Amino acid sequence: MLDKSQGTKEQSTPAVMAWVFAFLWPAGIGYAQELDFYKDVFPALESNCVSCHNKTSSESGLNLGTPDTIRKGGDSGPALVPSSGDESISERVSAVRFSPDGKMLATGSGEFSLSGDVHLWEVGSGKLSAVWRDKHRDSVLALDFSSNGKWIGSGSADRLAKVMEIATGRQVYALEAHTHHVLSVYFRADDKPLATSGAGGVVNVWDMESGERKKKIVGWSKEVTALPYMGATSQIVASCGDNQVRIVSDDGTEVRAMTKLPDFMQSAASAHTAYVIVAGGEDSALRVWDSATGKELATFGNR
Repeated sequence: MLDKSQGTKEQSTPAVMAWVFAFLWPAGIGYAQELDFYKDVFPALESNCVSCHNKTSSESGLNLGTPDTIRKGGDSGPALVPSSGDESISERVSAVRFSPDGKMLATGSGEFSLSGDVHLWEVGSGKLSAVWRDKHRDSVLALDFSSNGKWIGSGSADRLAKVMEIATGRQVYALEAHTHHVLSVYFRADDKPLATSGAGGVVNVWDMESGERKKKIVGWSKEVTALPYMGATSQIVASCGDNQVRIVSDDGTEVRAMTKLPDFMQSAASAHTAYVIVAGGEDSALRVWDSATGKELATFGNR
């Protein structure tokens, strides 16, 4: 793919990129051998790019006038990097999660309103072990591994949460109840339920034996941005855009609420012991509480 940092006005045009890639790295691309650079590729570059990237005016040090100069690249390195289309990540990475044993990393990405993809990577070697294309119809915004290492849950801007089998990529469940983006997904430590939250201000708890929703938890006026389980308990710490952090049981019982916080709360986490919770928001501060009492233990950041 062409390096966008090179500064070419139209360098991300799909047709231009396809032609350039096919010509410069023809191996394995059946039609590439029939392409002529100056006849089939250069006219597109000339129309979109060469006015700023030529022999005499090479903006960012990039000259797109010949195959050799394209391979060479510019000030920030090679302009075109050969790779397998199956390995490429579409658009931005919007979710990352390590497996419980730390051996695998999952990333969620996708093109807005078009696709949602999941990539699985081997942490030790850095190798890509699986690519699941179009598992969602919009960007993947949240991921979580089950404790037993068999499943991965995903949440997407397409309003769906899904559970997939890691070994095969097979969809186990499509969980449909949210009315807006699904922003967070978390398995409980025993993997029996999966909790999901979204921009609709609702937390849903799903039975992983049946795939049915077992509980709908309400009480938020804005999006619930995170909802990790607290250690091995059935309690969830949920951050929300309505300036509060709540601890709720996955049966819907409210345990405690830290309210009237200064700003929109973006994230939350719990220590493995479940004794301490932490949350961060748009006031540029990180707050730590004793989960048993709700007492604020420390504040870091913009104070």
